Amino acid sequence: MKRYNMDELKAHFGDREFTGKDLATHLGLNWQSSGAMIKELKNNGHIYSTPGGWRFRVNPVPAQIATPITAAEPLVMPARMARVGGYYIHESAVLIADVMQDGKVTLFTTILEIDGETKHPRNKKLLFTQQHAPTEYRATIAWLKSMASEPIDTADDTDRETALQLAEEATQKLIAAEKKIADLQAKIDSIKIAMNGALL
Repeated sequence: MKRYNMDELKAHFGDREFTGKDLATHLGLNWQSSGAMIKELKNNGHIYSTPGGWRFRVNPVPAQIATPITAAEPLVMPARMARVGGYYIHESAVLIADVMQDGKVTLFTTILEIDGETKHPRNKKLLFTQQHAPTEYRATIAWLKSMASEPIDTADDTDRETALQLAEEATQKLIAAEKKIADLQAKIDSIKIAMNGALL
């Protein structure tokens, strides 16, 4: 059997699905002679079967522990949980996250509960608002962005809104303080006038 360069084969096919005929064509072999090569690659744990042919493994495994994986099987990654307020939320427990309303995020979960009024089952919802639960709101937004592989800007919109709100509150307090000082000054001036008039 004609020898082959494993690195070259992996570079050529990458993670694409291929058939014995594709392999034979690439190596310039007779189509029937590729069967022995496919068998050797499989026995050495370099490839696994797919619905339409074969695919190279990212990391070859010994043949005795190699298990066939179909192309339809998703690679299972370790799931993550996030603590938001009093909840530890599993990422696969979230069906959809609604962030369309400013300052509000709604998580629709896979947990079913019975509606108190209609007695019908419904998906449990978790609601976090910036106004009533700013810490939980920011934590939820940051968690969702991390799962969506979005950059988490420490000076994002939620932080800017919080900063603007605090600045507005500080401005109102300053205006109130200045008014109080002006009122006190007016009273002091009137007392001075009254005292000067009494002295005359």
